[in-house]
Amino acid sequence: MKKFRRQIIYDLRAGTIQYWKQYSVIFLFFLLLHFIFITSYQGENSLSYFDYIWNFVKGIPPFAGADRNQSFSIPMEWAVLHIICMFMNLKYPYIDLYERNIQFFIYSASRRNWWLSKCIWVVMNTVIYYSFFWLGAAVVNFIRQGGVSSQILIEINPWKQVLMIFVLPIFVSIAVGMVAVVFTVFLNPIIGMIVGLGIYIASVYWENSILIGNYSMIIRNYWVKGEGEIHTVKGILFSIIIILFTIAAGSLMIQKKEIDRKGKE
Repeated sequence: MKKFRRQIIYDLRAGTIQYWKQYSVIFLFFLLLHFIFITSYQGENSLSYFDYIWNFVKGIPPFAGADRNQSFSIPMEWAVLHIICMFMNLKYPYIDLYERNIQFFIYSASRRNWWLSKCIWVVMNTVIYYSFFWLGAAVVNFIRQGGVSSQILIEINPWKQVLMIFVLPIFVSIAVGMVAVVFTVFLNPIIGMIVGLGIYIASVYWENSILIGNYSMIIRNYWVKGEGEIHTVKGILFSIIIILFTIAAGSLMIQKKEIDRKGKE
């Protein structure tokens, strides 16, 4: 257990704290996008903290079945939020296993502990990433002296807003991140990125409860639309199932993976 705790601490330092400059750039980038949203907003009511978050998680209606003359497009803010998060989760596990492979033997009591530590790191790293995103919105809202409750989703219960806007997107990001990390660690980073991007792109095109990315686009949520299969609680439970499955699958595969001290299979 002591070695496992050391591994988790090591992962947090080497996989997150060491990349503080990247997080600083991401924070500034979020600030810029929040201010761009302010300049483009044409609503009658003043923007609130929840509205800045909503701008990134709302997504778009499904493309499939829409007007044939409509060109396929991906919502920029939504894509930025989720795809950057996925990339931030992919890099470190691969580097630690194949380039800093000696740490595999020093800090981990077992291969399974190494993998479980990486899974915990993905969760922590995703929460930290979203914290910077939320902080950016808070800073902009403070400067603008805005309120907290959403003016756009004013008819929806505040607790439902919290679940939709704050909780659900994190679970989806963790789930997709875990799937991409499995393919990255056990195959290669290119395949991991393709799988992760494929999940998000397919989710934009098709509104289907099996495509996990749909749950991260709140404009498709049942509480917003009043119809459909994209439910908040269902999305959280589905994300948890995916997370647990990838943890279990990775625990089995890491036992069979042959790795030397130079990081070669």
